[in-house]
Amino acid sequence: MKYHHISFDFDGVICNTATLKKSIFKQVLLNNNLNENEFNLHLDESRGLDRYSRFDYIISRLKSNLTNRYSIDSMVNDFKILYTEALSKETLELDYHLHHLLKLLKNKGIFTSCISASPHSELTSIISRMELNTYFDYISGGPPSKFDRFKKLLNTKEISNSNTLYIGDSKSDFDLSKELNIKFIACAVYNSMDDDWMNNITTINNWNGLSEILLA
Repeated sequence: MKYHHISFDFDGVICNTATLKKSIFKQVLLNNNLNENEFNLHLDESRGLDRYSRFDYIISRLKSNLTNRYSIDSMVNDFKILYTEALSKETLELDYHLHHLLKLLKNKGIFTSCISASPHSELTSIISRMELNTYFDYISGGPPSKFDRFKKLLNTKEISNSNTLYIGDSKSDFDLSKELNIKFIACAVYNSMDDDWMNNITTINNWNGLSEILLA
């Protein structure tokens, strides 16, 4: 296998929670009397950011007076309450082929990590609930930023950037990979994507496809 370290984003990659999160973001924005036609585009553009940065990104691009920190803090808090409640009712299932891939990586001694913009306690709780702890050598949610955590991991473990692959589902994940000079694969298993940034990027539509790429 050509990679010594394979890292996964979580939402929309390991688990189909990105769609649920998007619906909660939309609900919070609507609860603040914001126009759905105005914020929908920015909601999609900001996929992959932590929730504070995502609200800030959206609000700063709208003709709205909800630009102060207090308003965004309030929305982040509302999001946490609604998402926690909604998540508790979800059945979180791991894709069969992804489960097989994680077992394969474990058996081959490949260093695996899960680095997400989700809050660390929330991320570890979901991974524990899905019984995935044994498959990851490193699990990290925010804060700080994905970039800082990724860079620290590479330096601490002395892992070569050229031997690292990151699998994500957003432009921010792709930009992170470019900044760190690591390989990137776009995951469209749960969400179809046809954005311009994906041109000429290796994309997987099913996890069996990734196994074929890694074992080629």
